[in-house]
Amino acid sequence: MYHLLINREKLNIAKILKSGQVFRYEVIDGKGYILIHKLNYVFVEENKHGYVFHCSEEEFINIWYIYLDLERDYVRINQIIIDKDKRLTKVIDEFEGMRILKQDQFEMLITFIISQSKSIPQIRKLVNNLAVCYGEEIGYVYGEKIYSFPTAQHLQQLTEDDYRTMKFGYRAAYLYEAVKWSINLNKDMNSLSDIDLKQQLVSIKGVGNKVVACVMLFGYGRHNTFPIDVWMKRIMLQLYESEIRKELKNPEVKNIRDSQIESYGLKLYGETAGIAQQYLFEYGRNI
Repeated sequence: MYHLLINREKLNIAKILKSGQVFRYEVIDGKGYILIHKLNYVFVEENKHGYVFHCSEEEFINIWYIYLDLERDYVRINQIIIDKDKRLTKVIDEFEGMRILKQDQFEMLITFIISQSKSIPQIRKLVNNLAVCYGEEIGYVYGEKIYSFPTAQHLQQLTEDDYRTMKFGYRAAYLYEAVKWSINLNKDMNSLSDIDLKQQLVSIKGVGNKVVACVMLFGYGRHNTFPIDVWMKRIMLQLYESEIRKELKNPEVKNIRDSQIESYGLKLYGETAGIAQQYLFEYGRNI
């Protein structure tokens, strides 16, 4: 077992799991957490000194250290965000230890297509059903069978009707096209610029700007992205309406597009935009 001695200001797994960026995990009441990444899983216990990872030090360093984004200096990033808007000081204090996970790119593409117009419990149920039906059983912890998320190759046999049978509704066509796109992909997406990566992803049927931004942030680690949905638009207008209207030469609020709010968020927060967006989301929930 690997003992990670770390304070909650630098890592808080409970807050990460509740942040809306990850949907495949388990919380074992009174015992700990199960984290799942590709063909790997780990049971994590929490104590007053930090966390105990039920894995070797080598596995922790090669998989979970990277997955949890522990190499990034969030203390510095948090201060940059506070310097941009001191109103976020309290929520950043409350959510210290929140990090952006480095998740599987294909899983993020499928997950955030599924997430459209769904609540977090609904998303978790649909995503987990897909893993149980088409992923691989990779372990067993406290009575919980652990499954990997299926690869594009695992899902290429499915038709649109198969997805509809699994209760994916109108997203069935989008999931079918996303799998086909992934199978036919013949380039290294990681080497693309942000602009080129966005153009590639938005070419997939049913993948709009919000889904693209989430996939870029949570799958490709592009932190200078700023996902906007109805909730984030409301928060941004509440905080920055006058600044946005001034920049856009005073349009009516009803005419302000999501893309314009996204552009303002990127301009304001720059390389820290993706992390700032997580705090803004929580700020909005608090008020």
